[in-house]
This record gives sequence, structure tokens and C-alpha cells, in this order.
Amino acid sequence: MKRLLFAFCLFAIFPQARAQAAPTIETAIPTLLLSLLFVVFIIFVLAAVIKRSNLSTLGVKGLKVVTMLPLSTREKLVVVDVNGKQVLLGVTQHNINLIKELDEPLPQNVGNAVLNQSFKKIFEQVKQRD
Repeated sequence: MKRLLFAFCLFAIFPQARAQAAPTIETAIPTLLLSLLFVVFIIFVLAAVIKRSNLSTLGVKGLKVVTMLPLSTREKLVVVDVNGKQVLLGVTQHNINLIKELDEPLPQNVGNAVLNQSFKKIFEQVKQRD
């Protein structure tokens, strides 16, 4: 009873509430599509922000990828700094293998030419070992 009285008072005070019709399918579909596009846009923006800011690696301390050399679409060589000691890892789709613990650390934040020379040295050392 209280709800009916409240609804009657509401319609008496705000006559424009009576004039509004229920949404039809023609008016609901564009609103739905625009809402969906907005949500998808927000998801892509948040993914880009997270990727740029490296928020996914915030909890990792003492580990840092120094450089990476792709060998194919699924295999790569990665030099990782573990608390000041660098290791060369072979990464495939199913395995991660320790190839060598580096005697000399690779320089960080340098150009590709210097890193390529360093990789060349490492490969020569690994070849000599085998």
C-alpha cells in the first residue's frame, strides 16, 4: 500500500515520468552497442597501460631480463640477471634450460651491436665447452 501511495505521489509531482514510454528494441540496441564498445575500449586501454608500466613484474625482486634473442617463433635465448649474477637460459614452448652461468656480466642498457658481440663471445665459449 505504501508503494502505491509513493508511486501516485511521484506521478503527481513529476508529470513527465508518466509521459516516458518503455524503451523499444530500436532504441535499446544502439545504446547496448555503444555501451559494449565503450567497455571493450576501456579493456584495451587498461591492457596497454599495464603493458607499458610493467605492472606485471612489480612483485619480482632480484630478477631482471638483460636481453633476449629470438631464435624462432617459439624459441629464444634470454640473459637474466639474478641478484647481480647473469645466466643464459634457453627458452622453448615447454622448457626453460640453463645453458651457462656467465663469467662476465653483459653490459646493461647498451645498443644491440655491443650485445651481439657479447652473445657471440658466449656462443664461442659454449662451443668450446662441448
